[in-house]
Amino acid sequence: LDQMVSIVTEAGGLTEMVHQIIRLESQQAVDQYSQLPISGEVIELSVTTPDGVVLEPTGGSSGGGFTLPGLAPGALIEVRTERSADLPREQALELGPFFFQDPNFLVAFHRTEWIVHLPDRWDPEILRRGGAPEPESTVRNGVRRLAWRIDGSPRAEPEPFMPPPEHLLPNAQIRRRVEWAEVPPDLSAGT
Repeated sequence: LDQMVSIVTEAGGLTEMVHQIIRLESQQAVDQYSQLPISGEVIELSVTTPDGVVLEPTGGSSGGGFTLPGLAPGALIEVRTERSADLPREQALELGPFFFQDPNFLVAFHRTEWIVHLPDRWDPEILRRGGAPEPESTVRNGVRRLAWRIDGSPRAEPEPFMPPPEHLLPNAQIRRRVEWAEVPPDLSAGT
């Protein structure tokens, strides 16, 4: 599971909540996740060993990372985090990219989901790359809800000299739509 909920308020506040359940399928994944850097406030963090024992991390480091005990192929890591920020103004809206396949090429995703809530009057530009689907869009009580969901994303295989993940893997980004009238005159005149 790889799920993120992004909530943008009318005043420009941003809250992002992330919930991930990661199944380690290889020794390479075990090595990669033994030190887990986390941004934001940790709401929940645990490891379930292949034999079902639930373990807590040994402690966070000053750099925001955690050492995870009991990792082995077949283990599950569950992490929930939350972070908040203030967007300076509507013009600064830029969310993503959110990837629907692991951009580190380590794990498959059983389900990836990105849900975005923002004021309905904001008309953002939605960028989709790598075959990302159209979002489901609904409006209720002045809030636009955009939701993407993909089930069964396999682990992507890296290749030599491949383009960056944001140009290849399915991902979505939201940013403020720029109108031609907002372009400075010296740029719009082609000088």
